[in-house]
Amino acid sequence: MFPWRISMHLLSWTTAFSSFSTETADYAGIIETSEGAKARALCLMLMCVQKLRILNKFGRRGRRRQTEFLIRRTEVQRVESLVKMEKKEAKLRSKSGQI
Repeated sequence: MFPWRISMHLLSWTTAFSSFSTETADYAGIIETSEGAKARALCLMLMCVQKLRILNKFGRRGRRRQTEFLIRRTEVQRVESLVKMEKKEAKLRSKSGQI
């Protein structure tokens, strides 16, 4: 993913989490998780977007740009791992009949 694609990706996720309805949660790839988990994911994504805005404002070329990309990639990986963990928990709950 190119840096601009990553920021668009995160912005679209933030939009998906602006409302905690089941449809938006399903759209973002998290199926029937607790409100607390959705809130944590939303906070993390908002932090990522805020960091990207700051980096986009000040980061221009060269070494700064490389650092910017590495930070973005790290943030995206953190969000993706959180989503993956929430999906696993949802799957385990559905197997044990706790939906």
